[in-house]
Amino acid sequence: MAKSICPACDRVFHNAGSFDKHRTGKHEIYPRMPGFKQLPLEIQAQVRRCMTDEEMLAASMLYDQEHNVWISEIMEPEAKERLKKASERIRAKKQAAQAAQNSSENTNASE
Repeated sequence: MAKSICPACDRVFHNAGSFDKHRTGKHEIYPRMPGFKQLPLEIQAQVRRCMTDEEMLAASMLYDQEHNVWISEIMEPEAKERLKKASERIRAKKQAAQAAQNSSENTNASE
């Protein structure tokens, strides 16, 4: 299996198509370009960047835990369902960890 590794976020993708899909924003807008800070905020928001895990899941990309790669291609229905469930488990774990962190921060703040 050919894999693509993103030098910006270090995620591994099943193929170049999956890699390309995880990049968002316009090619001509990047944070180090001259005058970037003077651009209107709506233009700055279009900066070229990597999607978050949540954005990739929302874009129908799935994480294959067995091979440790993100995928976005058409698959057999059984494989897609298996990976969808695995992605949902990842999302639930991240949400639980975030909730626990928020709860801990709230507890510490009230002391």
